Amino acid sequence: MLQQSARHADGWKAELTGRIREKEHVRAPHEWGSVFPDPRLVAAIVDRITFNAHILETGTDSYRLRTSKTATRRKRAG
Repeated sequence: MLQQSARHADGWKAELTGRIREKEHVRAPHEWGSVFPDPRLVAAIVDRITFNAHILETGTDSYRLRTSKTATRRKRAG
């Protein structure tokens, strides 16, 4: 298990290093499977990132969500 985890960590590091060099930091959630092949790994990462985090709710709609919904509606309409 440790060997596999180290391999995934190396792959993750290489992926992030490449993205930083390309200045492409954000990856759509549907693409995460290529970086994090194990759903448990993703859950663990999210858990550690959000542990003791302060989640701010602004009460406004997400720009990305609104843009995504608009694009989806346009695709379906036409």
